[in-house]
Amino acid sequence: MAIRIADVAADIGLSHHDFISWGGGGGFTEEERVRFQDPNALVDESEVPRLTTDRFGVEINWMGIPGTRCVTRWGALHFKSLNDQGTFPLRNITLIVGPNSSGKSSVLESILWIGHACVTEDLDVRKPRAAFKEVDLGGFENTIYRHSRKRGLTFSFDLHPRILEDGIDYHSPLRIALTVCHAAPSRGERRLKGKDARGKSSSKSPGLVEIRIEADNRTILRARKQSEGNVLKVVSCDPSHPMFGTLFKTIWEADPDDKFATKKLTILRKLMALCLRHQGLAVRGIDTRMAFKSRQVSEHLASLLSRYHSKERRALSEWARGIIGRFCIECEGLLESVSQALRKYTDSGCYLGAALGAERDACFDTLFKDDEILAETNTFLERLNIPFRLSCRRSRKGKNGIRITDLRNGTTVLPSAVGSSFNQVVSLLVALLKEHKNRAERTFLMEEAFRQLHPAAQAEMGDVLIQCALGDYQHRFVVETHSEHLILRLLRRIRQTHEKDPSYPDKLPKITPHDVSIVYAQPTKNGTKLRHLEISPEGRFLDDWPDGFFTERMRELL
Repeated sequence: MAIRIADVAADIGLSHHDFISWGGGGGFTEEERVRFQDPNALVDESEVPRLTTDRFGVEINWMGIPGTRCVTRWGALHFKSLNDQGTFPLRNITLIVGPNSSGKSSVLESILWIGHACVTEDLDVRKPRAAFKEVDLGGFENTIYRHSRKRGLTFSFDLHPRILEDGIDYHSPLRIALTVCHAAPSRGERRLKGKDARGKSSSKSPGLVEIRIEADNRTILRARKQSEGNVLKVVSCDPSHPMFGTLFKTIWEADPDDKFATKKLTILRKLMALCLRHQGLAVRGIDTRMAFKSRQVSEHLASLLSRYHSKERRALSEWARGIIGRFCIECEGLLESVSQALRKYTDSGCYLGAALGAERDACFDTLFKDDEILAETNTFLERLNIPFRLSCRRSRKGKNGIRITDLRNGTTVLPSAVGSSFNQVVSLLVALLKEHKNRAERTFLMEEAFRQLHPAAQAEMGDVLIQCALGDYQHRFVVETHSEHLILRLLRRIRQTHEKDPSYPDKLPKITPHDVSIVYAQPTKNGTKLRHLEISPEGRFLDDWPDGFFTERMRELL
């Protein structure tokens, strides 16, 4: 199995840059040193122990990847203001920027929507469970772009190729597209209601109407709902795709001494197309399972083998029936891998919104109970130059809880007496430290992050994100922000890493452009378009900012 060198580095807790820098002195050949400069360079799985265990003393568990890394790209079409068919990369730190009311929050909400649907199988999402009731999407029809009943929601995402287990050797990401919409009125409903019912949504709940699986810009399988019921019919498939070539090796390997080997290979390709054409996908929520129509396949198999004489036909028929069963199991495994990967990613999500409420209370309750997290939170506050310290007050009178001391004048107050920006920072730090202590990797979805922090503290939060994403924590972040200072700090650290600047903080992990994704939400008359802005190794943007965003400072100075 081929694996990206950047993924090998990430699995032992190193950035791609650190893996090359620190591992180079341990015996990389000159050819490897040059080849591994590309983070997308592929290495065989058998080479991984030599590159990791022998060099760094770390073993990698290849049985699966963290949920935070299952999904590598994301996109949503017709979700609220988003009207863009493209996707953008999800990296260690993903920043969503843009003007007010441009659709930045919709990106986070689309991830919350999928997470809710995965767990509850409810597609009429109002209050996503991961958002602690802080987000109200208003139901399915309020979520669709321009509230159009003719449209459906389409979620597109790329899955890490290593979700494919059971010996399937394929190293290109899988692009999955799920389309959800209201069920159209049945013939009976249209007869009863007349022409006015035509084209309108029925009272039925929304459901999955199409799934499309692609790789290498080719459609592997496409299934669409064509009648009533919870079954999607496979309308197109591509048995010649390399993905199915890997399935050939999994379910059958030709024996050179088998006199029917050539015939079996020809039959196998036709058999795969035959099986896919006569399979349906049973739908439950946004999960799909194979609904195999064995009778139709058996009839077509008999027709397929009719050209052979009776002795060959019997031998090939017995072999083919066994292959059909194994092929269906492998297809079922592929769909199961897709469902599990999406669920692992959404389960890793942790929402930190602008409103704190019960989340803030839970945060200070954690600080009260855990002295270790309390001490580490104060260390981070000192690093951020925030002049407050937290302490735990325990008294016999029952007035227990967290107190906040202002270091400038020594005043001690309750958390409710401090501004919301401080509470948001503390909530973030406690969530990070708590998950680190539980050895859990999370994808933090942060809305309106750091909007009320002092500019210097906003810049320092950039270092906190780097530490938590690339250091021991290995979390991932999808952050909606307007903070120019946060972005400039990330660009500065990228530039310092590239130039090997000696002033780079010793304990801060190195960061490269491959660790950061900056996405600009650009509002247009046809909805919001999402543009991914590339960053050079020197810490400069390779793309111009749309609409002159972040040029206000220069305009005011001139």
